[in-house]
Amino acid sequence: MPIHIKNIANQPQFHERVVDLKKISDANDQQLTTKLQGKKGNLDGRLVTFLKKILSLLPGIHLARTNPLEVAKAVEQFALDYHKKRFLTEDDQAILVQIVKQLQIKGKKYSKETAIGKVADRINNLPTAINKIYDKAPPLIRAIIDQDQKLFNKLLNSDEANRRAENGSLPLHFAAQGGNLEMLKLLLPQTTEGVNVEGDEGSTPLFFAAESGKANVVEYLLNNGADANIPDAGKRVPLHVAAQAGDLESVKLLLPKTTDGINVKENYDSTSLFFAAESGKANVVEYLLNNGADANIPDAGKRVPLHVAAQAGDLESVKLLLPKTTGGINVKENYDYTPLFFAVESGKANVVEYLLNNEADANIPDAGERVPLHVAAQTGDMESVKLLLPKTTGGINFKGNDDYTPLFFAAESSKANVVKYLLDNGADANIDCYGDLPLHVAVQAGDLESAKLLLPKTKGGMNVKGDWDMTPLFFAAQKGEANIVEYLLKNGADANIQDFCKDFPLHAAAEIGDIGSIKLLVRKTTGGINVKGNMEKTPLSLAAENGRIDAVKWLLENGADATIPDADGNLPIAYAKNAQIFALLNPKK
Repeated sequence: MPIHIKNIANQPQFHERVVDLKKISDANDQQLTTKLQGKKGNLDGRLVTFLKKILSLLPGIHLARTNPLEVAKAVEQFALDYHKKRFLTEDDQAILVQIVKQLQIKGKKYSKETAIGKVADRINNLPTAINKIYDKAPPLIRAIIDQDQKLFNKLLNSDEANRRAENGSLPLHFAAQGGNLEMLKLLLPQTTEGVNVEGDEGSTPLFFAAESGKANVVEYLLNNGADANIPDAGKRVPLHVAAQAGDLESVKLLLPKTTDGINVKENYDSTSLFFAAESGKANVVEYLLNNGADANIPDAGKRVPLHVAAQAGDLESVKLLLPKTTGGINVKENYDYTPLFFAVESGKANVVEYLLNNEADANIPDAGERVPLHVAAQTGDMESVKLLLPKTTGGINFKGNDDYTPLFFAAESSKANVVKYLLDNGADANIDCYGDLPLHVAVQAGDLESAKLLLPKTKGGMNVKGDWDMTPLFFAAQKGEANIVEYLLKNGADANIQDFCKDFPLHAAAEIGDIGSIKLLVRKTTGGINVKGNMEKTPLSLAAENGRIDAVKWLLENGADATIPDADGNLPIAYAKNAQIFALLNPKK
């Protein structure tokens, strides 16, 4: 059954969630394409955190498998569900497409790029697809969706009550989903297949009612023969859905009707206690525990409900579940995450503090050999960093899987406040990872404030070389961060230091078509606008090769020579990506 997230009640809340997802994606948009593999053959710890952070904002998504394609599909479902509710704006849509494209970049070693690309295309086409579904829906269903009682009364008859939407659902399902008891009462006697008729993904009306959080609708359906034991396509029963919605009254109604009992599992082995813990509803967690829910049944990802409660940042549920968890406070899941890791990711310092005060071990590494301090630095949770630092025996410069220290994680995630705190408390800005220093990473992240903090602490200074002999200026040009390019140049950065491939920063700026950086760098590059780099290509050739129309135009207008060949004898026009660039470079035009 599609995921329908219940803790987003209106369009502003939905947009806020989309923005949160964008922040996570932007903060983690680093060199995960070349350094994905961990020492143990698992996903790099940073990628796992990136994926888990996205999933943590999509309630109802299971973490049994953490790979970019599955997360992309989860983002697609998120977009689909809320476009149906008419919450999705064009801006939201564009953000979600970009997030999926980042997943495509990050995940190309683990799943087919084309598969993730198709997900992005489907999100792009959502308005057309959903509008077609709505437009094709029978008039009675449209009246139910629009909550138009007058039109509903006018259209209702036996034929209309049994006409399905394209997804297979009947008007009865839509009425249950909308929590509209009056419409449902009128529809039920008209529905030929009865109260347990299956709709979208095998869901019965009782599923949709439980999902809506309307206990009165759940009660009415149960009193009229609804079966609480018919699973949907994901093997969930209505009890799971009610627990996920955090609807205690519906849980109370459904529990005695669920023949497999309180610990019944769905497709990913989650019980109702998992769903309750995920919802952040401690009253539902407490009720389930008091009625025999087992806190030690793992899901397919080897999580127990304590992990989920910590991930939700729900302190009250954590307090309830901890004494019931036989694996104790340091119980591990598939990626060796303890509850403390999940609490840190949630950004809830009060949960982190509670776990530490109850003997959570801050030194147990995950599968990527990171400790919770690394994750706290990455998420920018200052309070958790302060709590974890004195508990981390490896100290402030503790290295994770790829020699990343907490300072690296903070710099990579554009958390200048954490960068400052770590530096003030002895973090070493000169520990490298694959040749890169925290300064290089901060510049790649586009974080000028962190770069300013790190610069005086970096022994090699402004022109220190990193991976592939790239200087901070090179990284800034490569990322299109013109403000950082300007700052670095004003403070002595040398625009004439070549990287390992013999390119200059100007070439990097031309390659991505950043006019602002190109303008700044042309003036500082000794070889001028036609300087040759790798394979003797000029900035003009690189701009043409990468389809940067505006950059090609500006370079030509400012003296770039279109007749300079590269090492293979090719002129810039040979690399023209489209007709417009070809026309600009064609001397016979």
